[in-house]
Amino acid sequence: MPAPPTSIGPRPPFTDWPDGIRFGGGVGTIWFVPDAAICVQVDVARIELGMARSYLDTIGAIVDAERASIDRGGGLRLYQDFRSIRRIEHGARMFIGEAVRNDVDRWRYTSNRMELAPTSVLTRVAVQLIALIATRVGLPAFDLSVDLARELERDGVRRPEAGSAHVARHDAYRRALGAR
Repeated sequence: MPAPPTSIGPRPPFTDWPDGIRFGGGVGTIWFVPDAAICVQVDVARIELGMARSYLDTIGAIVDAERASIDRGGGLRLYQDFRSIRRIEHGARMFIGEAVRNDVDRWRYTSNRMELAPTSVLTRVAVQLIALIATRVGLPAFDLSVDLARELERDGVRRPEAGSAHVARHDAYRRALGAR
């Protein structure tokens, strides 16, 4: 059995953001930024099937809980920091592709911007294959060549405010995840 992934921890542009929802046993963090943005930072080099399931379950719980806000905001916008990823295992790739294809209405998004490590050719190819599935079911193409900090600033996505509303949102997401 392969060694467990090693987390590299938060990196800019998310280092000063309040706590997010950790997923996959701590392999990444997800934040919801009202009205309609989800930001993801993955902290490990290898993505396995269980991590992919946890990633999609967590995003799904947030999308379900925030559907009204996302609709008010004009549709879901995804900003994903995948710079740490060097390998996406076959089972994880297949699972994500099937999930997108089988539940396309849940994953309706208006944009999906990702920052990948420039030297990670295999990860880029794996993500491009998943993107191909997404476009074939009518979702917008992935934007894979972004500077995430610049995109967040350009689109007006600011760090969530820490406080009671932030904590209440996270409690609701955790309850929804516990009910699955």
